[in-house]
Amino acid sequence: FSGRRQHVGDVVDVLAIGEPIELGMLTRMTDAAAVEEAEIRGLVGLEPAGGGIEVRLAHPLYGEVRRRRAPRSRLRRLRGVVASELAVHADRDDIGVVVRCGTLSLDSDLEPDADLLARAAHGAVWLADLSLADRLADGAIRAGAGPELNLVRAHSLSWLGRGAEAEAVLAAIPTDHLTDLDHARLAFLR
Repeated sequence: FSGRRQHVGDVVDVLAIGEPIELGMLTRMTDAAAVEEAEIRGLVGLEPAGGGIEVRLAHPLYGEVRRRRAPRSRLRRLRGVVASELAVHADRDDIGVVVRCGTLSLDSDLEPDADLLARAAHGAVWLADLSLADRLADGAIRAGAGPELNLVRAHSLSWLGRGAEAEAVLAAIPTDHLTDLDHARLAFLR
């Protein structure tokens, strides 16, 4: 029974960092019997979504407790597992999935992917989550993304009312290799 309890704990932990998760994805990452056991115990709920079934924790406190008690290394690893699964999912190019995958990977044990983080930062701006766009753009810059992400980050910071930080980001952009369009965007943002 203790092995079953651990597998149910895996289901709850994965959902705590990545819910909602499509049922097929969740069973690939954990164990089908454990998902069933978690549902029997009332820890998770299944709901129709799109053309499939999504799994969520039955109560937000379950996730909060698991995130607080789990070792940070475990949570980082699990975020990487979920991000990797999302990256190969059928709707991986959906802007919401890109942002979610980028956010999970940013706080995971995965090697930073500058392209993913850049696409996620653009997506977060499009979704009007400017704080998240700032974090993702910063992660993309640290992962080696080009000067375009400095512009995205400065845009986010300025719209968040953090003008001095935006100016510091803009001032640090090397201008030698900027395109005419990027020069115009730089001037506009300033």
